[in-house]
Amino acid sequence: MNRANIKYLVPNGITFSSLVLGIGAILAAAEENLVFSATLVFISYWLDMLDGMAARKLDARSEFGLQLDSLVDMVTFGVTPALLLFQYLRINGAPLGWVTPLAITYVLAGAFRLARFNLLPPKRSGEKDSVGLAITQSAGTLVLALLADLIEPRGLFPLWGYLPLMIGLAILMVSTIRFPPITWFFLSRRKGLVLLIILFTLILVLPTFSTWFLVYIFYLFVSLGRMVYRQMRVRLTA
Repeated sequence: MNRANIKYLVPNGITFSSLVLGIGAILAAAEENLVFSATLVFISYWLDMLDGMAARKLDARSEFGLQLDSLVDMVTFGVTPALLLFQYLRINGAPLGWVTPLAITYVLAGAFRLARFNLLPPKRSGEKDSVGLAITQSAGTLVLALLADLIEPRGLFPLWGYLPLMIGLAILMVSTIRFPPITWFFLSRRKGLVLLIILFTLILVLPTFSTWFLVYIFYLFVSLGRMVYRQMRVRLTA
């Protein structure tokens, strides 16, 4: 192999590792080992961030890596969370008449989001917003809710609560709402400090997975609020 191409092995290797975990999560969910399956998806979420960081640091971004990442995301963050929630709701007696179309809708929305992302032009310098909710963020929200219900004593939702959650996430994935990167919340030192204090307070008061789920929900609401604020400013200045 050409030495110049060796650097591509690192991010692509991480991406393939995420795929292995995604396949393992599907098999675990099929065996109704939902905690293990959800944990594998959550680990894959962090690997997905790591492969992007590695590609940027090594200057190893490529068209192959982009397509591979999308295919892996479809398996790990599209199909797997839908199967997880399908199994969880089915096991707990939810009617398959609404569980099945719900799971299918979520997967279709994830596929749409990934296909559109690959067709968008490369982001310009300083422009880091994402058009539509990233499938990784959506999967992370679902998995955290599920882990909270499976592991923590009080949990988060009644069964029917997953209906609006999955529909809402599917709508956000196919929307054209611009979602900021996490670094946007820390552009102001004072704002970042306040957010960290709130986060650590929640960690001390609430169970771990419930805390992180609330952080993800906070991100969604702030992003929606930012969109409304920007639209109002445009109308007032027009």
